[in-house]
Amino acid sequence: MGKRRSEAVETTYVEVRPAESSADCRAAAHLRALSFYEYPADRSEYAQRSHKQMKTDAEWESIEKKLTGKEVGYEKIQVMCLVATVPEEVLIHMKALEPSFLSYKIPGSEQGDARCVVGTLDINRGPRLPAEELAGILPRDNPQARGYLSNVCTLPVMRRKGIAKKLIGASLRRAQIAGIEILYVHVVEDNVPALKLYEEMGFRTEAREKTNDSKLLGRPSRLLLRLELPS
Repeated sequence: MGKRRSEAVETTYVEVRPAESSADCRAAAHLRALSFYEYPADRSEYAQRSHKQMKTDAEWESIEKKLTGKEVGYEKIQVMCLVATVPEEVLIHMKALEPSFLSYKIPGSEQGDARCVVGTLDINRGPRLPAEELAGILPRDNPQARGYLSNVCTLPVMRRKGIAKKLIGASLRRAQIAGIEILYVHVVEDNVPALKLYEEMGFRTEAREKTNDSKLLGRPSRLLLRLELPS
């Protein structure tokens, strides 16, 4: 009971909205660079920062191209990037801010109301994600009403605080408004916390990636989960 109350207090600071500016995309890109890539511990601090900077720049460019339909393979896919933000002072209090040149901070006005991105994901509307073999099959009569969540991540220090649940909940409402009837998400099979969260929100397993396919790609086997959105 106490844990639920703690999570509720944390999420009162959280706002979820579409990424609208270049600064939003830049902050989301930095969070993805932190979440999706590993940086060798034996490298110097400068080398690690340079590597993160390079990955951030690549993610930033990719996000902006996807949103404008200019990314290769995404020309016919409608993409919306969502960001979950908290006031900068929340992370200052938690001593979780990184150096400004690698910041997930979104500048505020002169009143100092800057916020920081602590979660992000993409909603993709289309029959399938580019170069993805594990694809959904519903609705069969209207593939354009099919959607996928991708690039779901939260800032490590803010995990287990209800951020992901609030972010995904907002994505369901946005997807429904966008005309998506069936929403899919890929989850690594042994990622128990993520699977539990999606199942709590109504997702169910539709397909499992073939072991040979995952081995060839050098990654853990994944599940494809689906959720039927209210009409």
